[in-house]
Amino acid sequence: MGTEVNVCSDSSACPDQTTLLQSKVQMHMFDDDDPSLMEHEHRTSIGVNMATTKVLGGVPIYNYHLANAGGMNPSLAELSEQKAWIIIFDDTTTDDDEANFCANLKNLGTNVQCVDSGDPDNNGEPYVVVRANEAELKSVLSQHFSHVRYGEPDGPTGIDDPEPDPSLIEEEATSLPWGLDRIDDPTGQDGSYNTPTNSKQGAGAHVYVADTGIWTKHVDFEGRAIPAYDYYKRGNDKVCPQGDANCGRDRNGHGTHCAGTVGGKKYGVAKKTSLYAAKVLSDRGSGSFAGILGSLDYVMSKGNKPAIWSASLGGRGTMHSVADTFKKANAANILISVAAGNSNADACGFTPAFAPAAITVGATQKGDRRAGYSNYGKCIDIFAPGSAVLSAWWNSDTASKSISGTSMACPHVSGVAALVYGDFPGADAASVEGMIKKFAGKQKVTDAKPGSPNLMLHVPSWVPGGPIQTFTTTTTTTTTAKPGTLACSFESSSKPYCGLWQDVGGDKFDWSRKSGKTPSGGTGPDKASDGSYYLYIETSWPRKNKDNAILKTNKALQIGSTASLSFDYHMKGSSINTLKVSVVSGSGADVVFHKTMAQGSSWKSEKIDLAQYTGKSVTFVIEANRGPSWSGDIAIDNVNLFVGAPGGGGPPAATTGAPPATTQWTPPATTGAPGTTGAPPATTQWTPPATTGAPPVSPPPATPPSGDLGKKVDALQKTADEILKLLKSLQPR
Repeated sequence: MGTEVNVCSDSSACPDQTTLLQSKVQMHMFDDDDPSLMEHEHRTSIGVNMATTKVLGGVPIYNYHLANAGGMNPSLAELSEQKAWIIIFDDTTTDDDEANFCANLKNLGTNVQCVDSGDPDNNGEPYVVVRANEAELKSVLSQHFSHVRYGEPDGPTGIDDPEPDPSLIEEEATSLPWGLDRIDDPTGQDGSYNTPTNSKQGAGAHVYVADTGIWTKHVDFEGRAIPAYDYYKRGNDKVCPQGDANCGRDRNGHGTHCAGTVGGKKYGVAKKTSLYAAKVLSDRGSGSFAGILGSLDYVMSKGNKPAIWSASLGGRGTMHSVADTFKKANAANILISVAAGNSNADACGFTPAFAPAAITVGATQKGDRRAGYSNYGKCIDIFAPGSAVLSAWWNSDTASKSISGTSMACPHVSGVAALVYGDFPGADAASVEGMIKKFAGKQKVTDAKPGSPNLMLHVPSWVPGGPIQTFTTTTTTTTTAKPGTLACSFESSSKPYCGLWQDVGGDKFDWSRKSGKTPSGGTGPDKASDGSYYLYIETSWPRKNKDNAILKTNKALQIGSTASLSFDYHMKGSSINTLKVSVVSGSGADVVFHKTMAQGSSWKSEKIDLAQYTGKSVTFVIEANRGPSWSGDIAIDNVNLFVGAPGGGGPPAATTGAPPATTQWTPPATTGAPGTTGAPPATTQWTPPATTGAPPVSPPPATPPSGDLGKKVDALQKTADEILKLLKSLQPR
């Protein structure tokens, strides 16, 4: 633990905000529980390394050590050199605010300048990229520090794919790429590639390939590849004019190859998807993190949706600006797919591979062995074919080439994401990611390395056109819910969560949705217990002792026999207060679960018998309270409310004027049937109506009918679902 140097204790004793905040950074290099981290938790979504943070003009500069060869102690010569800096603004920032910032830079009278900026007025990322030396940067930040969240030096990124093993190279350009042959089969290869029956093959999805550009005239793209964005285009406007084939043009081959694997007619996973060239790497294959931000800002503000941003590139370090932009893009229904990197090392040390909001893809070779170059570890999400992959090339309209790398694995996943978006219109990014992971082959990859999720990309025979389910993304075990269970793992950010759990007024703050570790050290979980997301209470400033956050069901539920409520909870920290669950009925509120103080460092599970409420209409309340200090994050996940069987107060039927209560049933995968391995377990979703007094609805059978009768039931169920969807769409909002 470091020893704090009390440079100044409050703002009155410090001449400016820079000195005050810098005093909280000094000498806290090794203390993960350092309370000064609270200064940063509302600036960035990832953990702050205090040892590499410097404050300029009242603004923290993360990864400062990457700006100069001298690290945290640059020479005077290094300080005087102009460098590229990424400045991230808060969410209230407008395009005019960015322009004012850049105008202030110009007023300095030097050659300092803004070289790029975001488009927050149109839902883009609020940021600017400036070229300035440290004194110039400090001068302008001191005028705007209340509007700026943080800054960090721009850094290099690029491609570093290994040369393919000659013994693995596809023998003929006309052969089926082995990666396609592999992903449509549960195991091995069968010499063919088939998408699900009646699949739209990615039509309706939009894949932005952030790379060296695309040779859009290649015959494999059938005119579906379009120049969109070019970071190397002269001037401030990086958007490609319609029909300009030289904008976003690939003169390297890497981007064309990746695009071919995503959506080429011969070489692609999603053979009818729309492809867009987002040139962020030079013809030599090098670029910077600023180009990543620029291309994503373009997709967020001007791109077609639903969108997939596919990037087979990377650089060392963990860039806050990239992780935060990914998070915002993900919330805007832009799925992020990135390569893990080719250093045979922990992917968590590379950007963008480490970013929690991205699907990070490791590479395999034939036989499902992790490729020896592929990065690994807990920041990996899934593996896909990457060695000696055949795809389109740039030097003619018909050229092809086999190359290797996690760069080749990433576009396989991007292509599958396009298939899902195309076949399940209305799906959000979290559900698409969950579906990809749910369908993945389990424990197939040899030498995946400790910490890596052992998931192999797979495209099973799903049925397109049905309602998308909120799939969980757990990489361990999955519990199949009983029919009638209202399950919620918080995979979607839409509120009320899972259509049931809502924030309420009257408490002090709301629950927060999170993926990965909470921002504070020494408290909160490192990851979700089920899927990728969970809810937690953020107990840092401005929260106070005993402040509460309440989650409540958005309607009363009629409780039947054998009803229960189960959930996972996490209570780690030195200042844990209270988590309680209450059942509210006409006779008052009963506390059915109550825990105080820390409960270890792992997730715990609880199941509550609700038999005493049979026949009653009740609501459920989950409440957590902050303790006396910031180290008190409490989390919940995997909330399963089983309303019980009819008969002793089962679910009533809807009355006239409301959509009828229905049961949505998904047939389970049949053992041994081709293409069904990895399909989701059968679940039943039931939405209780708000009215009471009508006869109860009969539950579905515990197991589905078989044979011809089963097929007829399936067809009737699909028709019922479509009618229900139509009725819901006609209801006034």
